[in-house]
Amino acid sequence: MRRACGAGEVKQRGEKQVRKEKWKKTDLDRMLAGLSANPVKFLRSEGYPLRIIGNGGYEACLVGMQPLIGSEHAGIYRYPGGDCCHGLEEIRSGCGFA
Repeated sequence: MRRACGAGEVKQRGEKQVRKEKWKKTDLDRMLAGLSANPVKFLRSEGYPLRIIGNGGYEACLVGMQPLIGSEHAGIYRYPGGDCCHGLEEIRSGCGFA
């Protein structure tokens, strides 16, 4: 539905609603929505431990996911002094499991 806005301009009503109807969710969109809902659960299924001992012997807990280039990602672990990202290879080679 259109209405005149003066000076020859034409404005669309309900433009956002029309865009939402045209846009359909794909499988990738559904997967990304699931990741954003619970990234810790996704990382646990990938093999990331819930708790590790690293960075000088401090215990850390898995709290989130950091997307990297392409489809790669790393786990965000919370230490007493702040957060730190660890890849799965780094955890398996250097960190201990709590």
